[in-house]
Amino acid sequence: MLAVLRNRNFALLWSGQFISIMGDWLLVLALPFYIFDLTHSILATGGMFIAVSVPRLLLGSLAGVFADRWNRRTIMIVTDLLRAGILLLLLLVHSVAWLWLIYAVALLESAVSQFFLPAKSALLPQIVKPAQLLAANSLDSLSEAITRLIGPTIGGALYAFFGINSIIALDSTSYLLSALLIFLLVMQPLVTPATNEEEPVEAAVQSTAALAAWGKIWQELVDGLRIVLHNRLVLTIFIGIGVMMIGEGIIEVLLVGFAKVVLHGDASTLGWILSAQGIGTLLGSLINKPLSMRVPPRILIPLTFSLSGILFIGLVNTPNFIFALGLMALIGLCFVLAMVTAQTLIQQSIDGSYLGRVFGSYNTTLSLLVLIGMGIASALTGLLGIVPLLDIAGATFILTALIFLRMPNVTITQEVPAVPEPTLV
Repeated sequence: MLAVLRNRNFALLWSGQFISIMGDWLLVLALPFYIFDLTHSILATGGMFIAVSVPRLLLGSLAGVFADRWNRRTIMIVTDLLRAGILLLLLLVHSVAWLWLIYAVALLESAVSQFFLPAKSALLPQIVKPAQLLAANSLDSLSEAITRLIGPTIGGALYAFFGINSIIALDSTSYLLSALLIFLLVMQPLVTPATNEEEPVEAAVQSTAALAAWGKIWQELVDGLRIVLHNRLVLTIFIGIGVMMIGEGIIEVLLVGFAKVVLHGDASTLGWILSAQGIGTLLGSLINKPLSMRVPPRILIPLTFSLSGILFIGLVNTPNFIFALGLMALIGLCFVLAMVTAQTLIQQSIDGSYLGRVFGSYNTTLSLLVLIGMGIASALTGLLGIVPLLDIAGATFILTALIFLRMPNVTITQEVPAVPEPTLV
């Protein structure tokens, strides 16, 4: 798996993402508790997650189209720089009267991020050979696992000793470093299908040309969705992961409440739970490649999602901190095995010139269903309670496993050492 790091471009991309994700995880733990400290309201805390999810829904697919039309490396650099500046606005927040600014920053930062995510997912097959996609995705999950493991703990400590401003500064700096490393990528441009349209040169037709350009973008978006609908494998992944994301939305809103109300803990309690999940994610990233080569995706994905659901239901119904840590580690392991395999299958199944818009549609679909889950949690927590709703979230994981039993019997492309690395310019 580590052999792919000999690819200079991938090593730079991976390093930049490791740094920026670490900064994100510092803020993921600290900001919800900062909002809770300001408002003493779980609902207000959930509002931040909703603000993050709305741009994913509105912009995800459109951003994917631009990832296929524009230089993907440039998109990633610009979005990193914008996110670094946007986060600094949080330094102005000093009381509950400024809560609206937290929501605004969360909304803006998420909106910009929608252009980064499909560009990154679509760029990866440009810089590694097809047989190394699984290894590259596994390393991405490894960086996520390491940062999930240590980020919440560090974030909790920084928040306790230095306050939220220290974390804001570090996260903003992480985006700047990521932009620098992506700037150092050297690669050949992606060859896209030729078009017969002529560039408008007359000033009088600029308005018409602009409308035509937006119409073309919409057509490309429709083309991407059409590819999904006619590809049984990718459609199954969209539906299956989408159902699971409803449960994920419920969990995002209620996890702070679970730590405080059910486990009678505080920010450090949630930090340890997320770190335990990070341990499992780390282990899953290390074994994902050899396991995926031996176990068919049609077996591996349903098995790991069903285990995740069963373990999560056991966790929320057994309010024991130590027990919760162990189960979260196992859930993290199962979850990464399923998600990395699914992403690799999409990358292998779709032509490179369409990957941006397909991943844009993917992110939008998931965001819509996460938002639905958040709405369910916000509307029904008072009626049903935290634990029953989290049981429903666990049940969505099991339902996802059943959906994946209908996926085609495909395999992951195996690595062929004789194939040379992509040519660098």
